Amino acid sequence: MAMDCASCGARNPTSAHMCADCGAPLAFETLSPENIAIREQAQQRVSESEDTSHALLQAIPDLIFRFDADGTFLDCVPTPGIPLLAHPDEFLGRRVDEVLAEDHAARALEHIRQALALGTTCAHEYALWLDDTRRHFEARYSPISDTEVIALVRETTDQNWQTVERDALNAISSLFLDSQDIAPVCERVPGILSDKFGYPIAAVELYDRETDHMVFVGSVGLPTPEDEPIRIPCDQTISGTVVKSSEPVVSADIEQRPDYAIPALRALGVRGFVCVPMRNGGRVIGTVVLAHTRICRVPPSLPDTLQLVADFLARVIDHAWAQVGVQQRQTRLRLLNDIAIGITSRMSIEEIVESAIRQIHEGFPTLRVAYSTVDPQGRLSVLTSSQPEDMPTIAGMSADLTTAPEYLDGLRREKPIIVEDVSTDARMEPLRDAMTAGATAALVDVPVHHSDEVIGVLCFDSPRPKQWSEHEITTLSEAAAYLAIAISGARSERELSEHRNRLGTFDEVSKVILSTLDIDAILDILGREIVEAGDFRSLMIATVDHQTDAVTVVRSLARGPDGCVDKGAQTVLGTRYDLADPNITAVVARTGEMAVLTGWDDRFDVGLTDQDSYPPQKVAYFIPVKRRDRVLAVLATASDEHEKQSVLNRIEAMSSLVAQTAVALDHARLFHRTRTAREELHAVVSCARCLLWHATVERREPDFPPGRYLHWDLQSFNEDAAQQFLPLDVEPGSSYLQAWYEAKLPEDDGPMYETARNALMGGESRYRQEFRCRDRHGALRWLEEDVFVEKLATDRWRLVGVCTDITDRKASEQELRRANERLEEAVDKLRQTQEQALQNERLRALGHMASGIAHEFNNALTPVLGFSELLLTQPDDLADTAVAREYLEMIHTTAEDARHIVRRLRDFYRARGDDEAHSHLDLHQIIAEAISLTQPKWKDEAQALGAAIEIHTDLGDTPHVLGEASELREMLTNLILNACDAMPTGGAITIHTYVDAEKETDTEEVPVVCLSIQDTGVGMSEEVRRRCLEPFFTTKSAHGTGLGLAMVYGILRRHDATIHIESAEGEGATVTLRFPTSREELTRPDEQGPGVHVGRLRVLVVDDEPVVRRLIDAYLRSDGHDVVSVSSGKDAIEVCGRQPIDLVMTDRAMPEMSGDRLADIVRRRFPGMPIIMVTGFGALMHHRPENVDAIVAKPVTRAELQAAIAEVTVARRDEPGPVDG
Repeated sequence: MAMDCASCGARNPTSAHMCADCGAPLAFETLSPENIAIREQAQQRVSESEDTSHALLQAIPDLIFRFDADGTFLDCVPTPGIPLLAHPDEFLGRRVDEVLAEDHAARALEHIRQALALGTTCAHEYALWLDDTRRHFEARYSPISDTEVIALVRETTDQNWQTVERDALNAISSLFLDSQDIAPVCERVPGILSDKFGYPIAAVELYDRETDHMVFVGSVGLPTPEDEPIRIPCDQTISGTVVKSSEPVVSADIEQRPDYAIPALRALGVRGFVCVPMRNGGRVIGTVVLAHTRICRVPPSLPDTLQLVADFLARVIDHAWAQVGVQQRQTRLRLLNDIAIGITSRMSIEEIVESAIRQIHEGFPTLRVAYSTVDPQGRLSVLTSSQPEDMPTIAGMSADLTTAPEYLDGLRREKPIIVEDVSTDARMEPLRDAMTAGATAALVDVPVHHSDEVIGVLCFDSPRPKQWSEHEITTLSEAAAYLAIAISGARSERELSEHRNRLGTFDEVSKVILSTLDIDAILDILGREIVEAGDFRSLMIATVDHQTDAVTVVRSLARGPDGCVDKGAQTVLGTRYDLADPNITAVVARTGEMAVLTGWDDRFDVGLTDQDSYPPQKVAYFIPVKRRDRVLAVLATASDEHEKQSVLNRIEAMSSLVAQTAVALDHARLFHRTRTAREELHAVVSCARCLLWHATVERREPDFPPGRYLHWDLQSFNEDAAQQFLPLDVEPGSSYLQAWYEAKLPEDDGPMYETARNALMGGESRYRQEFRCRDRHGALRWLEEDVFVEKLATDRWRLVGVCTDITDRKASEQELRRANERLEEAVDKLRQTQEQALQNERLRALGHMASGIAHEFNNALTPVLGFSELLLTQPDDLADTAVAREYLEMIHTTAEDARHIVRRLRDFYRARGDDEAHSHLDLHQIIAEAISLTQPKWKDEAQALGAAIEIHTDLGDTPHVLGEASELREMLTNLILNACDAMPTGGAITIHTYVDAEKETDTEEVPVVCLSIQDTGVGMSEEVRRRCLEPFFTTKSAHGTGLGLAMVYGILRRHDATIHIESAEGEGATVTLRFPTSREELTRPDEQGPGVHVGRLRVLVVDDEPVVRRLIDAYLRSDGHDVVSVSSGKDAIEVCGRQPIDLVMTDRAMPEMSGDRLADIVRRRFPGMPIIMVTGFGALMHHRPENVDAIVAKPVTRAELQAAIAEVTVARRDEPGPVDG
């Protein structure tokens, strides 16, 4: 409640003395003079009374009310005590039952009437919530007249609180003393707490660790279900937080704490909240809760008092739980003992289950107990059930568990299925109709396993949703484990009995089938006994023929309803499959692996089985009958899916019979095959022109002949056939094989023995050899012996040999050998002729250029001779420096021209080394050089004959190609010369290059560089065009070799290039060459840097030509070097031995001692000496001699000589160690 300020009208709490808005005094200052007079009058009357009013006045009551006999408020007089009401005038004229709560009003009216009736003071205590605090009061009612009473009200909150706490603890203790049952105690504790502490909502919660829920075991002020306690997940309640943290939660208003204002509390309108943990030995087992729908200021001692209550409850509950656990364990042990007694009484499976179900139900009479079987396909069938009167029996009911995969998967994982409410559990949705039919609202299903397979389910069913206890779940689980043992034992005993009977039958069958070599009899006995024994309802037998790689169905049997064995599906008999066929029978015959197939399989024979009508639950079994790794037959049968494991067990049990059958079939087949083979071999040997023998060979100590330790026991397969093959004279008392050995040539006997010995000792399985012998007529016969070896044991072998007559073949080989020798001689001559022809063709090309080259060379020599003659015959010209220099420059220029002429000619005939790699070439440069080389032919010679030939070039932007420059230059030269020959009266040659991005052949890479040479000559006929690339084909009669274009074709092949020729008679010809491009950039040599100064050297010059020697001497001296010149290698060695030399420069071709030899001697004696070879063969040398550091080609220039000296001296200087001089 609140009161209004008289100054500003603002509302203030009743506990305030001053207005919060304007600061004006409240309470007493608002009393009227009339009220003050009434208060004084009341105080006077109280002081005069004979009761305890004097003591009350001393305590100064907080409020004074005046009532009439009906409990009507007549007046209200506040005192200087704590003001309780802001507007007591509002009560005036109203009855107490209209103002106060019902119970409070009833007690107040009772005490008013009692005070008036007795004329004495009556008192009572009560508690009220004022604002956010629960406060305790004492009211004393005293009569002031016959019809009026005054009530002196005083607050006693502080004095009464300890009494309230003590009363609450005493009341709870009394509950435990009165009852040992924990459930009613927990139910009544919340009422005591609510009554004593004034909170309308109180609860005791226990923590369920398995489900992580808080369970309300007692409460007031909360909606309570009739059947089951309230269960709330821990993450949805403040109690869960208290349990996890073990710390209390106290809040005057949970709306001010968002983390506490959870939906469940909001739905109840809860504001004030106190929750403490129930702890015992550091373990929290639950909580105690007080809550109010109004904002509550919690007294400081309340949480501590509530914690004492909670901890006391925890100890008592733990003790009670321990006692309940012991009792439940004893109950389970008695139950399991009773079940075990039934198990050991050698009852059947059905009797064991019935007894167990009955005994479990006696321990849990309010629940239905049932046992169901589960087949491998997931079909559940209830075998028996025992239930209370309010639940129906479910014996005989069935369900398909495959429709509830989560439920079935849980059973297979060997875990109990616990369902507290079938209607809300998604796992049970597919089985809800069955649950409804059985009136099942909650259940616990425990799987019963046998050999890792679910065979049954033991279950508890409740007609109402239920929270299952650990005792119930444990009891059912342990009983299921006992049942599993009992059922497994009964099954094992039954299977053992069946296995003994089956083994007896199989033993008899094995004896029968092993006693015969008749394959048909073996198959008949096997099939009939297996089907009659009840192992299979049907059986198909297919035999495997490894000679034809096929499998054929030969038997089909089936057992009728009456147990009689009859013929099965006869349409399958004779069906044959290749072993490579994908049919399942062929697959098993091929792999030797058993196949078990459920439902339709694409490897079935659609001609024998209809896919649409094939049952999806049908299981087909294909069993190989193997002898070692060889499949001899295939057995096939089928069953329903729920019989699968049983059939597999039977197949496993009959493995010994199958193995015996394999042995019998193998023996029978070997017998028939051996008999057939002997008959066939006898016929073959009688007709074949060969000698067959077999022998057993053993390794023994060397005896006779000396040194030989292989002993042969040799026999012939058929001596009559052997005499027809090789007629021999057999002495009386001897054998054909003895005569055969004696007929062999003595020189072949030793090699034959060594060949056999090496093959046997080397572990070979076969060997061949050839030898000679003489027949009875003295004729020499060549025989070939093919011997097959089988190792029987250590140092013991079986050999089978086949001898054939190869005399005619040997004669043919001899004749062929002679023919080959003659052919090789002819090929050698042809190769020599071809090489000579190629050389002649190259010389012919040189001959074409000879006159032009001579003309150019004479043109170059003319200025040299003329200007040198002028200088020699007119000495005065030497004095004229300008004239002399002019003459000398002309002489030098023409000499350089002559040098280049020789170099071009030399490049033409220089061959490429075998180990030289292709280079990146500029095709345009090669074209220019070829045009220059052939200029004497197409220009000078043509002009001399009065015919004008012009060469035009149209060179595109093409990349480099990989190749050998000299070969390409020779090829282009040949093509230009051929074009010139085709234009005797003159014409034009056009050379065109371009890049073609189109592939002409599959081997070409894109792009390719194309070079075409087109002439306006006489052209070629189609036949000539087709044959022009053939070696020795020519149209130039005696003037041609026919190798020009053949040589071109050979060069192109070496360059992975192609040639295409287009021509017609009278229309000229176009030759197109296609080269693969070089995808790498052409590596260009570094620019020549400035000359390296090498310093002054002592140089030994060796050359047999005085002029050359003098020139090199002059070059060296002009560069400041000291020079020693000698004319022979012998002199050079002497100079090196006499004086220090820094560098040796030698010619290569010298009499007595070559430059190569001199370099070897100098390098051996003076290892660090640099050596330069100056030779006219420089451009023709593919490799630098081993001990030469550099080569300079003649004619040599000063610059080339300086560069070579710098190269070798710098290189030697950079090497580690001193340089010998």
